[in-house]
Amino acid sequence: MKNFSDLNNLKILKFDDKNFIFKWYEFLKSYSMYTMRYDLDYHNLEKSQNFNKHLDLSFIVINDDEPLAITPFVVDQNNLYAWYREGHFMPAPLINENLSSKQIKIIEKLIFDEVHKIISRFKIARWYINADSLSFKNFDYFDLLPDKFGSTCVSCYNHIIDLSHDKASIWKQIRKSYRNIITQGLKYFSFEIYDHTNFDGDPKKTYMKLHRKTSKKITRPDISFDLMNELILKKKGLLFVQKIKDIIVQKEIVIFGKKTAIGGSMADDPDCKTDLPLTHTLNYTIYNELQKRKFKFFEVGYTDYSDGLTKIMSQKEKKISFFKRGFGNKNKIFRRWIYFISKNEELKFYKESLNQFSQNNNL
Repeated sequence: MKNFSDLNNLKILKFDDKNFIFKWYEFLKSYSMYTMRYDLDYHNLEKSQNFNKHLDLSFIVINDDEPLAITPFVVDQNNLYAWYREGHFMPAPLINENLSSKQIKIIEKLIFDEVHKIISRFKIARWYINADSLSFKNFDYFDLLPDKFGSTCVSCYNHIIDLSHDKASIWKQIRKSYRNIITQGLKYFSFEIYDHTNFDGDPKKTYMKLHRKTSKKITRPDISFDLMNELILKKKGLLFVQKIKDIIVQKEIVIFGKKTAIGGSMADDPDCKTDLPLTHTLNYTIYNELQKRKFKFFEVGYTDYSDGLTKIMSQKEKKISFFKRGFGNKNKIFRRWIYFISKNEELKFYKESLNQFSQNNNL
């Protein structure tokens, strides 16, 4: 990292530049820890899951050929929102951790000015943004760019498993009532783990078929499953296969960031009846495998206690949230915002949310 006395040579490197991918990964290489949300291969996976037309306008802030900040930015051209798709927010801009407070402010203003140019040009009504605690551990997590430029906070909760300690510590981070299920499950289930050394790329699309069997519908395009498989082949993920004897009952793909991991996709076979719940033991197996591979944290997922107008959950989602709270003893705020182009657009959002809230709660 150069010791900049000033930032007189700042410029924007756009997504279509021939050096974009190289400079993006150059930035990530210098960054201490981040989740998979900032990896370009995962970024492309997220884009592929939207059936709508989209435009990638992500950009990098460069100074003297050195990348100082990255900003993922995808426009859903059907809705005119900046998001991957409904419920999938864009990751917040990530800025070099070694800059001074003054330099960070200069970079933040440049990023916001560039975003505003995009918003004005394409008539974007909303920018959906999130910032996970693991990627922003060296910043003031409650004073980030979206806060400073007037975005509306819609944050939620998230649990984290700390993998940096011994195996006994992982066990203590699991709800007591789950431990007996896991103990029995380790005898009842068997597991196969696939990485880049033994994964064949799934040419028969077995995971996609299981996922659609679970969902009972096509939730995302075929290509998204191909891109997800490529993450494993590129050393950016693992496939866990859970069995009873020779019968596959569940699969999960775990995706890597730098020192971090998160469950990217899961599918079970609804036709298979088991004597024990599936996921308790699968989760524990995942944590142990990641610990062996020297990962520091596993992000369990959203764990809100209740819903409201800015985070509306179905009864199924509430049950999943309760289940996930049983894993991990670190309950973190997951920062989320929506930047509205106007107060009228914000009012429209609240009206939409109020209608959905009423339907979900039979009011």
